[in-house]
Amino acid sequence: MRKLIHLLTGLFLLAVLVLSLVFLRANSSPVSLTFGRWVSNEQSLGLWIVSAFVLGCAMGLLVGLRLFTSLLNKVEISRLRNKLAKLEKVQTGQENQSK
Repeated sequence: MRKLIHLLTGLFLLAVLVLSLVFLRANSSPVSLTFGRWVSNEQSLGLWIVSAFVLGCAMGLLVGLRLFTSLLNKVEISRLRNKLAKLEKVQTGQENQSK
């Protein structure tokens, strides 16, 4: 069953690659992108669209694999550990003062 899934995944990715190449050939008119004051060099319209698609797929995979969430969780754990250590210091300092 796993081999079948891998085969279908490979065929799907191959189909996406072929369709992307066909799309690139069909949309070859040069355009430039403008973001505020930044203006890009002229590239084919298909290249810009396929690049956005690839970037979106990569970002989707990162979010899907929870890499961002894992990183945020590690930062939050570190922050909470530091806060706990400070609170423990304050508590032991108060206990020492009451003795």
